[in-house]
Amino acid sequence: MKVFLIILLNTWMLTASPMAVAADTATSEMAAIIIELNHYPTAKDKQLLTHIINNVHATAGEKVIAAALMRMQHRVADEDADKLRRLAADDSVAEAERVLAEISLSIAHHPTQTDIKRLKALIE
Repeated sequence: MKVFLIILLNTWMLTASPMAVAADTATSEMAAIIIELNHYPTAKDKQLLTHIINNVHATAGEKVIAAALMRMQHRVADEDADKLRRLAADDSVAEAERVLAEISLSIAHHPTQTDIKRLKALIE
């Protein structure tokens, strides 16, 4: 019985934990990308953003932000701005996602120093 409980607990930890970590990781990874952003994401950033978009554990909001960052050229595309505005205004969305949406909307070539401080707070 004891062995069964240990196996059950280990199975639960292996299946439940990645979901929680995946969401936090996606938010942190996008915050790090925005901090370093200079006009548009790098090829490496785009690979990471594609992974977030295709990740079954990423939230709908994370996928919206990742897609907007993928298409960013100096600022978010008009088609993404509306989605980001809705996301930023949605109180049911995680605060970190709302912050990323707000900051993404305000970027003109790169984030401001104030935005960088907010982004670093998301990573910590």
